[in-house]
Amino acid sequence: MISANDRRMSKMIKSEPLKKEDLAFLEGIERLARFNRPIPNKNETKADFYFYEVENNEIITLNLDKARITNLPDSIGNLISLKTLSLAGNMITNVPESIKNLKSLRTLILSYNELRTFPEIITQLVSLEKLELEKARISSLPESFGNLTQLKQLNLYGNEVLKSLPESIGNLRSLRELNIGRNPINKLPSSFKQLTSLEKLKREGYGLPELPEEISLLKSLKELYLDGVMLQNLPKSIANLTSLVLLDLGRCNFSAFPESLRNCVNLKKLIFTSNQQSIELPEWISDLKSLETLILASTKITKFPSSLKKMISLKELNLESSIRESIPEVIIQLPNLEKLNLKSDGLESLPESIGNFKSIKELDLSNNRLENIHKAIGKLTTLEILNIEANRFKEFPETVGNLLNLKELNLRNNYLITLPESIGRMKSLKKLILHSNKLTSVPESIGTLASLQKLDLGGHKLTSIPTSIGNLSTLRELDLGGAYTLETIPESIGNLISLESLDLSENKLHKLPDSLKNLINLKVLSLSANPIGALPDGIGDLKSLNTLSLVKNNLTTLPESIGNLIHLTYLTLASNEFNTIPISIWRLKNLTDLILDQNPWDEASKKIIEKGIPEILKYCRKHAAMNIFLSHTVADFDYFKIAALSDYFEQQNVIDKAYYCEEDLTGNIDQFMNDRVPDSQLLLFFASQKSVFNSVDCAHELALAKQHNIQIIPVKGADVSWGDLEKINLSRQLGFEYDDKDFDGFKEKLFKYIKKFKETVDLFEAEGAKYDRQKFGFKNSLENFAESDIFGKAIKEHYAEFQTAFDELSYNRISLLEYYLKIAGILSKYKS
Repeated sequence: MISANDRRMSKMIKSEPLKKEDLAFLEGIERLARFNRPIPNKNETKADFYFYEVENNEIITLNLDKARITNLPDSIGNLISLKTLSLAGNMITNVPESIKNLKSLRTLILSYNELRTFPEIITQLVSLEKLELEKARISSLPESFGNLTQLKQLNLYGNEVLKSLPESIGNLRSLRELNIGRNPINKLPSSFKQLTSLEKLKREGYGLPELPEEISLLKSLKELYLDGVMLQNLPKSIANLTSLVLLDLGRCNFSAFPESLRNCVNLKKLIFTSNQQSIELPEWISDLKSLETLILASTKITKFPSSLKKMISLKELNLESSIRESIPEVIIQLPNLEKLNLKSDGLESLPESIGNFKSIKELDLSNNRLENIHKAIGKLTTLEILNIEANRFKEFPETVGNLLNLKELNLRNNYLITLPESIGRMKSLKKLILHSNKLTSVPESIGTLASLQKLDLGGHKLTSIPTSIGNLSTLRELDLGGAYTLETIPESIGNLISLESLDLSENKLHKLPDSLKNLINLKVLSLSANPIGALPDGIGDLKSLNTLSLVKNNLTTLPESIGNLIHLTYLTLASNEFNTIPISIWRLKNLTDLILDQNPWDEASKKIIEKGIPEILKYCRKHAAMNIFLSHTVADFDYFKIAALSDYFEQQNVIDKAYYCEEDLTGNIDQFMNDRVPDSQLLLFFASQKSVFNSVDCAHELALAKQHNIQIIPVKGADVSWGDLEKINLSRQLGFEYDDKDFDGFKEKLFKYIKKFKETVDLFEAEGAKYDRQKFGFKNSLENFAESDIFGKAIKEHYAEFQTAFDELSYNRISLLEYYLKIAGILSKYKS
């Protein structure tokens, strides 16, 4: 695989970290403020841009994340209006003294650096409200840290050598969020209780013998995260946290459900996942009258009390991998339950009472052992999301059609043989996932799912697709891959004008529907593993495509129209029958990934492929497209509509660049002409009285074209005659009359002429005719053509006739363009 990302990473590894001089732009950044635009990232780091934000012509935000900075320049202190400075993901070991000048700074992000010792100068930034030091390798904080009295958010997560907090932490009376997770801090300073504004505390990871008493004194605390601290008990003082609404006790080691929670009457969300011991839910759990969410995933629950049904506030219950074989009846009796997760609970059947849920909106029954789905499931009329993936049932009840509010239905990876016709009644359905079942057909009623946005029918043994599928006008994703038996796709697929992703891979498609070209919003298309043999020209109409997979399609070439896919970033042509690089990809200038593995490439192609995407496209461009130079005077620029003509030419497949001075000139005009004219294959000379008789520049361009054997096509304006043009040796026979009254017609005729010239050149070169630029003609042309596969037989049989024709076309009496076109005309009569 050839990936631009791989090359960028390779450069990144070899490059040196940014040094002070590399960030010199900081010193003048205030002068750039009025432009208010991103700073280009010239060092190819993971970030696409370093950026800044401007307010009243002053820099207020500067982001230099992932820039491989080791040291900041002192000039950073000049940005006195800066409010936000983000330096995450660098290699900074310290900050300059001048940072103290940033008196307006509110947010400082130094996460993922190499600080080790906290820069004490930061404690002078007394206006700081947010400080992020996640995984900055800090080992300690100074007592002066307490000077940051305006701090509201402090993130110290993952500094695994930080064992304590300074006593002055208690001065941070404005602090609302504190993350000290993944730090070996077992004891909190006595001043911690003074953090009276603290609302959110994270102390995750690392064992904690017991909950520090100081935490229970934080009256404003609303969220407390203790995941992975391996607590064995919870003190009664937890009830003092009267503002607590969220408590995370995941991955702990309680032997019983903590009774101290009984008085946490304001608790709305309780996370009790992955407890190491089995537990019973106590009868008093119904005292948690405010509880809305209870997450018990991966904690083995041996008993559900009857009082559970009294929890009228409970809306979400997660019992993933927590129960065995059957659903406790008391769960079904929860009056206001909206979301229930019973994933991976070993369920073998559903009770008839499953239909008694009153308010259920989301139900997850995936990864169980269900062999039948009870028809009572059709009574769940409030249901919006139903996931029964990875079970064992073969049929789905007709009652599913009663789920009129259902938006998502996932039946992936079961043993379904048929789908009920009633599925077409589910008018609210947006996602239908049926991948990897045993379906051989799909009911026509599927075409009535007017809201459907995603349909996954991959991994089946389908032999046909109903034409009604074309009625799904809102469909964005369609997966028909992996059937191995599908031989045709209905033409109605072209009606899916909203479609953005289409997977037709791993089927038996020999031909694609003509209507495929109508899918103008398609972004992702996979045709891999189909015996297509050749792509239709209509593929080029899919101009929104960014991903195209063509693996194992028996392809030997690509259509010219593939070049229209200018937004394509990913293209795989692996495992086909290409011998040479398909030249038609030359216009795919946005490609970042091009996969060409496992093709029988010739040696020349292998060498180009090894050099990567830029060289491949350069090679293809050289062999596929022409550059054209538009020679004109400034006075004639608007009359001949030079800019419009250039734009039109550059939109055509056979033309890469259409140069003209006003667009491309960045310096000396002579240098521009000296560079661009030799780089062109054609020069269009826009003839007027001024350009023919009074323009030094146009005369120089004509001289360059003749010097480098560039074919010249004159375009005659109204104020000059063909006789005038003959005075400078330009042929009327090869020229065009400019028509300013029908510009569109003129440009189309001119392009057809240019295209014919290009096709003739390509044909001659492909057949081995060696053009000698110095002699303005072919060496041994007749002999070369006589050896060609296309013309060889005819020439050998009519050699004398051809010799006469070639002799008449003397190189001294005819231009190269006339020579090409006339020889092509002669040869076409005898083409084998």
